[in-house]
Amino acid sequence: MVMRPSRMPPRRRPATQRRGAIYLAVLGVSAIVAAMGVGLMYTVRLQGRRDALVADSTQARACAEAGVEIAAQLITSNSNWRTRTNGTWVNAMALGPGSVTVEVTDPIDSNLANDTSQGVLIKATGRAGEATHILSVNASPRGTAISSLGMALAAQGPVRIDATRIVNLNGGTLSTNGVLRNEGTIQGAARCSSTDGASVATLGTTTGAAALQMPSSGIISSYITRATVINLGATATIQDVVLTPSFNSLGGGLNADGVYVINASGADLTIRSIRLMGTLIINNSGRKVIIEGPALMQPARSDFPTLLATGGIYYKSSGLASLSESTEGCNFNPVGSPYLGDADGDTTDTYPSRFEGLMHAQEMVELDNNAVISGCVLAGASSDAVRIYGNVSITHSASLVSSPPIGYTSGGTPALVSGTWRQLVNP
Repeated sequence: MVMRPSRMPPRRRPATQRRGAIYLAVLGVSAIVAAMGVGLMYTVRLQGRRDALVADSTQARACAEAGVEIAAQLITSNSNWRTRTNGTWVNAMALGPGSVTVEVTDPIDSNLANDTSQGVLIKATGRAGEATHILSVNASPRGTAISSLGMALAAQGPVRIDATRIVNLNGGTLSTNGVLRNEGTIQGAARCSSTDGASVATLGTTTGAAALQMPSSGIISSYITRATVINLGATATIQDVVLTPSFNSLGGGLNADGVYVINASGADLTIRSIRLMGTLIINNSGRKVIIEGPALMQPARSDFPTLLATGGIYYKSSGLASLSESTEGCNFNPVGSPYLGDADGDTTDTYPSRFEGLMHAQEMVELDNNAVISGCVLAGASSDAVRIYGNVSITHSASLVSSPPIGYTSGGTPALVSGTWRQLVNP
């Protein structure tokens, strides 16, 4: 007979302990539910604030865009708009739930009235709730081309052509508002106030000609404001240069319009062998930039000039040579910077050596060494404006007259310039 142990009945917790455990569980669940509720309320509040900020930001941007249009309308609807204040034109004007303040300024000399060829900068600040949106855009006169753009070469002061040298003009005229001293031969027509010595122009020389309109004194400064700065330090010579909107071999960043400025007022700057697809500005008042060796220089934008200098330009790149990658050991059409649709990574290509577009120096222009130019040359010096040492070929580009570069116009109502829209932030 097997004896089995007796089973003891389970001990039951007292009722008070059971009730306490249940109470604690309920408290825990209640705390979790409360926390979830608070979190949900906080999330809803954050979402609501986020939605309000997005709405304010959208409204502020709309107000800023409307402010630009208001300024444009004030300019186009009033022929006397240049008599307005250089500064705030609209102050905190209500636009629905937001407001806008509009400033119109002359970025060159802060004087709207003194030069009708100068453009303006429009700055519109839109506000709504806690949001602020600031837009700026340039507006430039789009009137008729200044008369000097109708010439192959135009100078404010005297022009001298050395003995035996030939200036071959195609589709344009050589003109000076001063004296023409032609000791060589101009194959084409010339116009001037007077001549000094023998002057041979195969299509005739007109003396006593009316002065042509030259560019505004501040036009190059206006392009500097659009430019990416290239710092060369004390370097006086640079070689094998490639500058395009997508490539800058000199360092300092890129510019979407291909506009670059080199500050070189301390000494003359020599550039040997360059491919430019853009606008190169040499800030060199009292000095000169010397372009030598094969060079291919073209604008990236048809409404921008190609080469500008606050000082002088000595262009002596021979059109009889070629810009050779193998000779220079440099790739002049890197990826992103094609020439005639071709870009690569090798150094086997060659390019014609020529200048295309507008060349403008505020001081003296010197031409030499069988230079080939297609476009227009402008020299702003009042004395010794142009000196031609060697044979030169200049083919005038009629497109500079029909579609002049921005700022090289006579009056006209400013129009917003595409590519100059900028979103600004509060300082």
